[in-house]
Formats: sequence, structure tokens, C-alpha cells
Amino acid sequence: MPPAGAGAAAGAGFAGGVAGPSGTPTSPQSPAGTAEFSAESIVIQALKGDTSALAEFISPKCKGVLGDIRDDKATEKQIDDLKKLFAGIKGVGSKSENGVKVLTLRNADNSTITFRVKKESEEFRVIEMTVKAGVAKKGR
Repeated sequence: MPPAGAGAAAGAGFAGGVAGPSGTPTSPQSPAGTAEFSAESIVIQALKGDTSALAEFISPKCKGVLGDIRDDKATEKQIDDLKKLFAGIKGVGSKSENGVKVLTLRNADNSTITFRVKKESEEFRVIEMTVKAGVAKKGR
């Protein structure tokens, strides 16, 4: 069995755990110009609390907190909630669906975060981010 984080992880940076025990990387680990790079940029900058440069990674079609960040309308509470959401995040898998890259991640609370990333013009941009609450693991 491969070690955790190996195999079909969602990009080089997410594979190692973007916000793992070693701390938060200062820049994305995936190559620039990839879907993973765009999603990693959002996670890393949100964890730092610096969302000012994220508009380029968020599609005009994106709604919710990412849409608010893109439009420079996000509140401090929304940014703090994102920091909590992205704590301990690591890649679980990636796949392509009809020209959209779907990156599945899991955070420290075992919630599943899914980024849907699509190439618009020449850049990959997040078109949707969804979150499913984690289920507590039962002891054996």
C-alpha cells in the first residue's frame, strides 16, 4: 500500500499537505499555469490572510466566499473561516470532468473541499469550491 499522500493526489503541493506539520509553504508547489497551482495559490494566500492577489485565480462565474474575495467584498470573518477551513489541508485526488479539473482535498476536521478549476482564456481559474462536513472517525 502506498504511503499517505502518494498516488492520485491533487498535484505536487497538495500531495505533501499544503498546511501540514512543517508549516505553510510560502508559494505553490505545483507548476505555474496548472489547475493545481491556481487552487494552491488560493489556499496558501487565504491561510496567510492575504487575499488581495487572488482575483486572477477566481473565475467571474464563481460565487460564495471566493466570489466575494474576487470582488474585494470579503469580510474578516469570511477570511478567518477560510483559514480554519484550510487548516491541515491535503490532497486526496484529482480527476477531469468535461474539461474541468476537479481537485478533492481534506482538512484537519476531515471535511472534504472540492475545487472545480477550468481554463478560461489562458489561465486556470476556480469556478466553484464546495465543502462537505467531515464525519468523525469512530475508534476501533
